[in-house]
Amino acid sequence: MINLEALLRRLGYEVAVYSMVYSQNLPSEMSGYFASEISFSDGLKNKTRAACRIFGLGDIKKSFKKILNDFRPDIVHFHNIHSYLSPVVVKLAKEYGCRTVWTLHDYVRRITAFVKGKFVKPALLIVFKYFVGNV
Repeated sequence: MINLEALLRRLGYEVAVYSMVYSQNLPSEMSGYFASEISFSDGLKNKTRAACRIFGLGDIKKSFKKILNDFRPDIVHFHNIHSYLSPVVVKLAKEYGCRTVWTLHDYVRRITAFVKGKFVKPALLIVFKYFVGNV
């Protein structure tokens, strides 16, 4: 993701990064917008909070709407949002009028199919088009 950000900047695009607050994040001028940190491994209270985040509960909507309003992006490119952020951010971006791209890094290996006695991996483009068109 860092390489993509650098490439887009070199090509002259304005780029904003949105993430979750995390001690190992690289410094970012946008960190004031980040969603609060959650953890799936620190007790029942934190696990519950993390699980709720997936469904858009907590501060995720408010913090993402703030960056949408302030940065006013034309395109939002999503990476690995399904657990520590939330798929609800895709819906918010679309409601805001942004074009959306969602790279499903780990989805293909999870949907490996068994067809006619052989394991087959569907093309990422097919999965990508289906999900982006139906989010």
